Amino acid sequence: MAGAAELAGRAGRIAVSRRKQAALPVPATDEEAIALLAKYGEVERLLRADADLADHYIAKIKAEHDTAVAEHAPAQRERFAALKAWWEAGGAQRLAGKKRSADLAGAKIGIRLGNKSVRIAKGKKLDDIIAWISSLRWSGKSLFLRRGKVTLDKEAIITAWPKDESVRRTFERAGVTVAQDDEFFIDVGPAETAKEARSDG
Repeated sequence: MAGAAELAGRAGRIAVSRRKQAALPVPATDEEAIALLAKYGEVERLLRADADLADHYIAKIKAEHDTAVAEHAPAQRERFAALKAWWEAGGAQRLAGKKRSADLAGAKIGIRLGNKSVRIAKGKKLDDIIAWISSLRWSGKSLFLRRGKVTLDKEAIITAWPKDESVRRTFERAGVTVAQDDEFFIDVGPAETAKEARSDG
């Protein structure tokens, strides 16, 4: 990409110039000051042009990526769902045995613990839980209630859950728990692997 090469070349020239320069003395004459101002303006305009060029190529690359994602996403979702069904129907037992995952076709496929999530018991309403927590004479309650439109700070609850038994007991009384379920996953590895595969093909 010619524009990217041009951008890299400009950045290199600026960096080399900066490394070679020692601290500049204060101009002794008006002529020296005008010459210094001209140099300052030249470099500043070059930097701004580089920033505009970088923004242009970043936007272009992002647009190309978004187009590719939109094109391939439906088929990828179908492939993922089909592989999940195959894994659960016997693929796991045949290829992973007692393990939770297997390395196949350059990818790791299997089951792993998903992200922790806050669960609210059936029959409980979030507004009632927030009202109950707010009514407690508990100095720590502000850590778990977000301001503005008051709601539960789920990230704070998840963080405190394994560390503070009193927090767990308080929220369990309100019908709030933290759970972590198994989830099916496919890890295809870093992007470099895809680049190598394209170059080999």
